[in-house]
Amino acid sequence: MHIAATKPKALNEEGVPAADIAKERAVAVAKAEESGKPAEIATKW
Repeated sequence: MHIAATKPKALNEEGVPAADIAKERAVAVAKAEESGKPAEIATKW
């Protein structure tokens, strides 16, 4: 019930739009770089 209350965009990984994934990755990289992580670590996926 808790998951349904958050109104997920997709039911699985394949259902998530590529643009949303790219946006979230960019945010994660920016946060990692801001915290002082080296670039090769911040962009590691």
